[in-house]
Amino acid sequence: MRHFIYIGATVVLAVISAPADARTLSVCTDRASFLQSLSKKFGGEPKFRALTHNGHVIEVVVGVDRKWVIITTSPTGVTCGNARGGEWHPVADTKPKDPQS
Repeated sequence: MRHFIYIGATVVLAVISAPADARTLSVCTDRASFLQSLSKKFGGEPKFRALTHNGHVIEVVVGVDRKWVIITTSPTGVTCGNARGGEWHPVADTKPKDPQS
């Protein structure tokens, strides 16, 4: 569970700190159509998912060429692109493991 909280916080920070041109990505449609389009364009697949306090689902879609798109799906099912970029790099988990888990 903590892993998803860290990912969610990272995603939110990425959206907030994205350059203005990246934040203006405002394409909205149903989730299935959005993901199908990203898959066709650059082989994008959802890699990370987080649930916000108000019921929105935030996902990071990463392509084979390390391009990424952050999408948000509302509780009503509308999915919008929030930010995009390149050079996605996963970060190793540096937190100590809980010996009881």
